[in-house]
Amino acid sequence: MVINFSLIGFALLILIIVIVLVSYRNKRIANISLGLKNQEIEHSSAIITFQKQAVDESNSKLKKLLADKELLFKEVHHRVKNNLQIISSLLNLQSHTISDEKVLDILKQSQSRINTMAILHNKLYQTEDFSNIPFDEYLKQLVISISDSFDTKCGDVKFVIDADKEIRLNIDVAIPFGLILNELITNSFKHAFIGKQQGLISVSLKMIGSDRYHLVFTDNGNGLPDNYREFMSKSLGLELIEMLVEQLNGCIGIKNNGGASFDISFGNPISN
Repeated sequence: MVINFSLIGFALLILIIVIVLVSYRNKRIANISLGLKNQEIEHSSAIITFQKQAVDESNSKLKKLLADKELLFKEVHHRVKNNLQIISSLLNLQSHTISDEKVLDILKQSQSRINTMAILHNKLYQTEDFSNIPFDEYLKQLVISISDSFDTKCGDVKFVIDADKEIRLNIDVAIPFGLILNELITNSFKHAFIGKQQGLISVSLKMIGSDRYHLVFTDNGNGLPDNYREFMSKSLGLELIEMLVEQLNGCIGIKNNGGASFDISFGNPISN
């Protein structure tokens, strides 16, 4: 019996030793595997850190390039505006030496068109988004500019402006449309209120869908002559309006309705 118990005890001791050795071996293997995984994680982390630094550096360069580009655009628009204002001033100086009323009128119209473009480039210089110009603000500045040039020749002319504030026009649309408005307003000041002490000009600009616009321009002046089509063919301003409307892929309706009324729908310019 003593021998059997000794064998059993010895066998249990061997079993315990084997279990301990296996457990130690498994723990060692696990530690080695964990160490390898930690190394892989550290390596991956180093790669991620390097890639993040590269991305951050690339983003920093892109931001600098974008800032430089915006600054360049601002400088371009600022210089264009200044050059246009210089040309306008030269025309103004030249007008003081001219006595011929027809030539003087041509110079004044040219000066007004140049001022229209100068106002737009000044608005572009002030904005942060060069592709979208807040047109209601531009429209108000344009009205003030043209009104000031006629304030000594016309009676009390008031404006009613109704423009959707969300309308944003890119420069390819804003320049021809600004010139259209310039011609319409100038035409009203020159012809609509002759013999009148007061006048009213209404300008409505609304969106049609996502990329079309609707302009309704009216005055309560003397109206267009009955043969206004023949009159338009002889008027550079009205001929220019039709040309610019066509450029904007638009259409125009003209009628007398207690004064002159222009109904214009337009969109993006026709690509050449």
